[in-house]
Parts: sequence; C-alpha cells; structure tokens
Amino acid sequence: MIRIVGLSATLPNYLDVAQFLRVNPYKGLFYFDSRFRPVPLSQTFIGVKEVNPMRQMQEMDVVCYEKVAAMVSKGHQVMVFVHARNATLKTAQTLREMAQNKSQLHFFRPEDDAAFGAAVKNVSKSRNKHLVDLFKEGFAIHHAGMLRSDRNLVEKVFSEGHARVLVCTAT
Repeated sequence: MIRIVGLSATLPNYLDVAQFLRVNPYKGLFYFDSRFRPVPLSQTFIGVKEVNPMRQMQEMDVVCYEKVAAMVSKGHQVMVFVHARNATLKTAQTLREMAQNKSQLHFFRPEDDAAFGAAVKNVSKSRNKHLVDLFKEGFAIHHAGMLRSDRNLVEKVFSEGHARVLVCTAT
C-alpha cells in the first residue's frame, strides 16, 4: 500500500515529519529543494516594535506597502499572504489607498492593452464587487470563501500578469 504525504514547499522540518511518520529517509522520502523552483523563495523577517495594537497594525501595513511597492515598481508581481478571509479585502484596500495617497497607483496598474481589456471585461462579470473594484487598479483577492468561478478567474488573471498584487489566504 502506498501512502503519500505532501508538505508545504516552505516547511523546513520535513525530516522531523518523516521521522514522526516512520518513513525511511533513504528510501521513502522525496523532497524538492530550491533547485527545482522556477522562482527562488526568500524570507525576510521584520520586527515591528510598536506596543499599541492599532499603531502596530498601521506600522505593519506601512512596511508591507513599502515592500510591495518596491517589487511592483521593478516589474514584479506580488502575493501578500494573510491569515483570514476578511483580511484579504482589508489589506488590498489598504495597499491601494496607500498607493493612491502617495500618487503611486501607476506602478500597480497593468499595461492597458487588448489582453488587459479582455481581463477587465471578464472580471466585471463577477458578482464580487470588491474584486471588480480592486482589479481596475491592479489588485486582486483570493480566499476559500469566494465562489469557485471567481477564484479560478483570479488565478487566471494573476497568472497572465494582469493583477500586480494578489492578497490571499493559503488557498
């Protein structure tokens, strides 16, 4: 009988999990390190020392925006992972608002060509008005509470490069 367990690509302790499951690490354990990734992963840890919870959240939003804006201004797309469904919309709206306040929305807007026009047309058919509103500025959201058709649509437009920033849960 074959048993397969898949772990997150970012989980560093796969040996511990294999040992717990009594897997022979020389015979039954297969892992794929960074050599198999088309885009390398990197981790950055940033400490926010603010004690007041509201100011702490605001400071984290500022740091997040600075990192996102730096990557998007270089022509990259960005995925921002959040812990809860409702945080996807809140974070995306906050990032968009910060870009607007800094007169930097142009960094986030995709190239206005026929392909983007078709993507806007497809997204505008969604009943998720927040998604429609955010997409025009280059932002999108994705979480398990969305309709499957909307999630598929977001995955498609992001993979095609029409959404510069995707705020999502682990979905």
